[in-house]
Amino acid sequence: MSDNSNSFDLIIAGGGTTGICLALSLLKSTDLRIAIVESHDDTGQIPHPGFDSRSVALAAKSIELLEEFGIDDIATIGCPIQHIHVSDKGHLGQCLIHAEEYQLDAVGRVVELHELGNKLTALIGRADPQRVTWFRPDNISNVSRSKNSVEIETANGQSLSASLLVIAEGGASPTRKLVDMDVEQDAYQQKAIIANVETAKPHQNWAFERFTESGPLAMLPLHKVSGQQTNGRCSLVWTVRNPQSQELLAMDEKEFLQALQYEFGSRLGPLLGVGKRESYPLTLVQATHVTGHRVALIGNAAQTLHPIAGQGLNLALRDIDGLVEVIKAALQKAEDIGSYMPLSRYSSLRSEDRTRVISMTDSLVRTFSNQHLPLVIGRNIGLSVMNFVPAVKSLFANHAMGRNSWSVTTENQGKTEGRIK
Repeated sequence: MSDNSNSFDLIIAGGGTTGICLALSLLKSTDLRIAIVESHDDTGQIPHPGFDSRSVALAAKSIELLEEFGIDDIATIGCPIQHIHVSDKGHLGQCLIHAEEYQLDAVGRVVELHELGNKLTALIGRADPQRVTWFRPDNISNVSRSKNSVEIETANGQSLSASLLVIAEGGASPTRKLVDMDVEQDAYQQKAIIANVETAKPHQNWAFERFTESGPLAMLPLHKVSGQQTNGRCSLVWTVRNPQSQELLAMDEKEFLQALQYEFGSRLGPLLGVGKRESYPLTLVQATHVTGHRVALIGNAAQTLHPIAGQGLNLALRDIDGLVEVIKAALQKAEDIGSYMPLSRYSSLRSEDRTRVISMTDSLVRTFSNQHLPLVIGRNIGLSVMNFVPAVKSLFANHAMGRNSWSVTTENQGKTEGRIK
């Protein structure tokens, strides 16, 4: 690599959750020099837009990956999911999953993004400045690619070069447009309303996914706030049709809680309070290809999913894991990390997982947002079969845990742990 201070091995477009996680993984497992171009001004006064009030349900596999990236105390910022309850409002079909059935303490963990963001920001802040260089607040304004490198220009007049450009800016990535990587988009005509809800009964580490006429509704367990001893605290993700979202956001707290109670039911007792309500439109975005000449897409830049199954960040972390493994293998073979063969391997490696999760998520949205009687009957039969047929239920549980296959290994002292395949 050149001694030029603006020459790097790899450039990351986007310094949010996905971009930082990629950088942390590369710092831990390679000697690459990394540049991160990020539009947000890191003054500490305004939080990064990716580290907002939302919560994410991280699968067991994702927890393991974050621990590998260096967040070894993730248990301090999340609430374990020990039970999952899936139901269809007004119908008998349901499915229950318990972590103990799979010899696990939890099938996943609910993490608030602002807390995860604080952890990631602190970790990357301690990185060797000789290894990581930030360009912020700044944007990539031009990308040119030659046979042996990718060169970018930023809005602030910086000229940077590297072997590989990784785009991690999110679903509306401007850099993805600059490199002419096509995406397919399908608007669901729905919005997700998010808020934190206080419940009379403690959640006891249950996560609820309830399908309603307007769309899926999730209540995810959150850890207790200091001083709160008895009541429960959950993260709400309520998918509704576009016109209904405005009505719900305009309601006062009492009216909103009544509407939510009607849809969710009384499994957590009376709903006592709701925090700030926000909404965002839901669109399926998927890149036609996740690689181009000296460019790779990861996370929401590669695919932006409906939140129905909570797979967005989980899939992004597997993108990172796959890309880093490909880069490590290329370095061991003395290959150019931005050349055709490594990028081809990354594309092939991620193809099956991406296709499966995108298809599953989209099918769930269309199946459970449709009140056509044959579909209603079919999906409730499906939930019942899933609940009572162990093999089918195991496939669903493994998917929820982010595992492609599953084996159980007996460790010392009779302890049984799941091992990832």
